[in-house]
Formats: sequence, C-alpha cells, structure tokens
Amino acid sequence: MEKYKKNLDNEFSLIDKLLNVNKDNCLVTNDEESVFYNENKNFIFETRKEIRFSNSEFRYKNIDNEFLDFNSELKIKIIDSPIFSSGETNKFNIRSFSSLNFDKSQSFLYKCIINNENLSQISFHNLFINNGFLIPISGRLFEGIEFNVNEHSFQLYRLNDFFIIESLTLMNSNLFDKYVRAIIGAFGFITGFVPKERPFIFSYKNSTDKFKDFIYVSSFGSTYKSSYALIDANPYSYYQNKDLDFQFTEESGFKKDKRIEKLDKEFKYINKNIFENLCTKIIESEPFGEILYGVLSVNQNTNTNTILLKGASYSVLLEMMTNLVSNENKNKLYCIDDKLKRKCLQRKLNESAKNFFTENELKDYDSSYIKAKISNINTPTNSNKLKAPFEILNLQLSKQEEEIIKYRNKFLHGENPYVNKEVEIQFKNLLYITLELNFLVNALILKYIGFSGVVKNLSKIYLDDKNIEDLENEDYFKRI
Repeated sequence: MEKYKKNLDNEFSLIDKLLNVNKDNCLVTNDEESVFYNENKNFIFETRKEIRFSNSEFRYKNIDNEFLDFNSELKIKIIDSPIFSSGETNKFNIRSFSSLNFDKSQSFLYKCIINNENLSQISFHNLFINNGFLIPISGRLFEGIEFNVNEHSFQLYRLNDFFIIESLTLMNSNLFDKYVRAIIGAFGFITGFVPKERPFIFSYKNSTDKFKDFIYVSSFGSTYKSSYALIDANPYSYYQNKDLDFQFTEESGFKKDKRIEKLDKEFKYINKNIFENLCTKIIESEPFGEILYGVLSVNQNTNTNTILLKGASYSVLLEMMTNLVSNENKNKLYCIDDKLKRKCLQRKLNESAKNFFTENELKDYDSSYIKAKISNINTPTNSNKLKAPFEILNLQLSKQEEEIIKYRNKFLHGENPYVNKEVEIQFKNLLYITLELNFLVNALILKYIGFSGVVKNLSKIYLDDKNIEDLENEDYFKRI
C-alpha cells in the first residue's frame, strides 16, 4: 500500500498557478515588456519587444526559445508559439513551453498530469479486474491501474481533479510522449472517456525526488467523451429506463431482477493482459493505431458528421480492420493453402477448359478471361474477404450482421439506402446501420486484442422504441 501513496502538491500547485492566470491577473516579466496568461483554455504570450521570426511570412511567424523570467518566481522557455495578432503588441498562442532546463534527450521518470473536473466519470472498478492490475491511490479505493507496455512499466490513476500517467522505468521525453498517447487512446477506447486537454509532463531523477523540470504541450487534442463505448460492467447501464423487477423480502433481503443477475454472471472485466495488448498493438502497429484513433474520432460525442458520413467512416474503418486481420492471416483466407495442390488444381482445370474450348470450336482459350479466372481460382470473393476476419477471430456473425456488412459498399460510394423514405424513417434506419457498423468494428478490435465477453448492444439500447423489426427479439447486450 505504501508504494501507492502519492504526494504531488508541488506539481498541482504549479499547474493551478499557470491555469489560473488570466489577462487581469497575468504573469509579468522582469522587464515589464511581456505578459503571460491563460485565455479560453489557451496560453497567451503578449509582448512589446521586437521579436526575431523564423519565417518571413506573417501567417507562419513563430517564436521559439524565448525565455521568460517572472520576478525569479518562474522561468520558462517558449518552444512553439505561432503569432495570431500583431500591432502595438505581438500576441502568440503558446502551443508548448517548458522550464528552462527541460531535457528531451536524457532518460528520466515522468508523470503526465492533466487537470479535469469530471474524473468521477472514470469508474475503474466497473471496467478493470482487480488481479494485480487495479491499484489503491487513496485509502481503500481503487482509482488506478498498473501495467507494462513492452519493457516499460506505468501507472494510470486519478488524484483529486487530476488524471495522471506515470512511468516507473527510465526513458527519454519523446518515448514517454509516444507511450502516453497510446495509453490515452487505449484507455479512451475502453472507458469512453479520457481527459486530454492541457497536459503537463514532469521529469524526475528517481521515484523519491521532487520534480526536476516540466513541459506543457497542447497537441493531445480535446477531452474524449463518447456514448459509443461497448464495455461496461454496470449491468444497469444496459437497461436504461427499462422496467426492472426489484424485490425486497425479510427472508432473502434485496433481490435483483433476473436479467441483471444473468448479466452479472456473464460479464468479463478488462484484465491486465488485454489492456497491455491494446497499448502494445497501438505502439507497434501503425495500421492498427490509425484504425483505433479513427474509431475514437468518429465515436467522439462532439463529432458533428451526419449519420450518413458516420456510416461511411465506420465502413472505411471496417475495411481497414478486416484488411489488417486478413494480411496477418493470409494462410487462413484460402481454401487451398498448399502451393503444390493449388498448382495441381489450376493445371487440371486449365486442361479441361482448353479441351472444352477446342471441342466446341470456341475462341482462343489462352486469351480468354476464363483462363485468367482459373489462375485466381484460390482467391476469395470480396464478400468472403470481409467475412473471413470474423471467422479468423472466432466472432460469429448473425444473419442481420451479415446483411449490415452489405451496406458497407453503399456508404463507401456515398449512397443513402433510404433516400426516398420519410426523414424520420431515414434517420432511424441509418442510425441503426451506423450503430451496427460501429459494433462490427469495435468487436473486431476487442477480439483482436484478446477480449471475449458481453458488450453493449447500442442499437437495442438507443433504438428499442423505434419499431425496428431486426431488434424485436434482440437483448440489450451481445456476446463476442
């Protein structure tokens, strides 16, 4: 328990100070020529000094390596800061700054700390199994996880209003940045929520020392929040606003609804191996990383794309994921994986077809498309190519899901399959197909990283009252 005690008062104090400086209460440099403040979640550097720009074109003007000394209380170095206003003073939107001696090349321990007031949305015990994975940060509450990615160890936890990713092994700043982005992506995919705005990264010589230096970066993006996450160990979230039968008797006490009891027994938590596998694949496989970040982008609640565009996006991601699985399992795609047997079949088919052409005085066989097709006789059809990854990952498709896959081509070509229907019918059916495509992509990812279990049936949960025939006999969860 002792190793999980955290005292980050100095880090929190510095972050609070920087986040709470506004234009009326700004930090002023010793020469009183420049000010530094926070405005609409952006850090601003405003100066009357003449600045040497790295590019002569105004829209690309950028200040870097400018040192700010605020009455010796704080000294920072601007790393990346494009100009956005010019006149009596030059104003810069600071994208990155650090303490003067922050060293990206040397190996240190690091903590990435992000301030967010909505961390209560993260429920570790509802998602992650306590098997050397969950960690108690405050008292007996499990408010974090500990895991490895490749040869590096990490902790991810919340403390007060701060979300923290901590490295337990030495690495340089660039490598830590790469791992943090992957961990944030993995955590967001599992939970449906992860803060990303205004991260501060602190470096340490060892686990007991105070922080040595820090850097601020703004390139992590906006906080991720989605209603499309499939995993939740709280069975009541599957039956939103549905009539559940609760009983309380003196003999047996509180008795859950039978549906809740059934779901409780079937649910499987995310274990350490699955989370580590997800992080590792993001790090090591660029195609998989692109797919996962694509899913997060489309799933984001703030994504303003139309339902049709979301359907097209999921269709592209489905194509990418099936291609990834197929390319890694080429030997499982073909009816005949033995090269000699395949050649033997092609030879016999060619002989038979050529004789048929000769006997029936047909055109030259060697230039016919039939010969070309026989040469590709072992190549699966497009439909089989799409279904094969599900079979490879042991993910059984229902008849409805097989039909949903057929809509993929329509979405990819910008077609609306319900174009002549009433607006309300269009919307509910397009939303149904989109949610099913979301499930298919997410289910492939989950199986790919080793997860099997119960997940949310978002179509049933969100469209149960829309009279969609395919949903009538479905439950509020699916098994993968």
